[in-house]
Amino acid sequence: MTEGEQVNSGGQPDPDGPSMAEIAQRIGELTELFRRRLLNDARGNEVVAELRNRSALDETLLVGRVLRPIAMRLVSVVDRVDNWDGDPDPLAASARDEILQILEDFGIDEVDTDQGFDPRIHRVQAKVPSPEPPGTIVGCHTRGFQLDDRVLRPAGVVVADVPEGVPVPTDGP
Repeated sequence: MTEGEQVNSGGQPDPDGPSMAEIAQRIGELTELFRRRLLNDARGNEVVAELRNRSALDETLLVGRVLRPIAMRLVSVVDRVDNWDGDPDPLAASARDEILQILEDFGIDEVDTDQGFDPRIHRVQAKVPSPEPPGTIVGCHTRGFQLDDRVLRPAGVVVADVPEGVPVPTDGP
């Protein structure tokens, strides 16, 4: 048997099969194809990463330049209805509730004031004597709003303070 000859399953030369040189050439072609595909995949991954970065930037710009200003204008309408000192107006209350629903539909949620004070999402507007532990939220002056992890406006809260007449514990004698 000479170099380049193919053998059949019985170990005999197979004149109809591809030669070793042809097989080596085909392996080389497949290797090159595989290498090109890997490069294309790497370039494709780079393009996808760039598109993700652009998308995140576009989302940030959209929130900052479009959604946030619109939301804040709607929130000011909600504030006016919430702070109305006159007789309750069912139409105004209905409009406020509808605005709150629209904000929620666009992913803008009210800041929770039931869990506990968090300086990232709450702003202390007042402290009042209370039997609650100091720092506990006991009321809310203004609603806060957030979009995902972005605080559009912190909630203005009232927190418990040490009740009048109760001595404040100190460290030491």
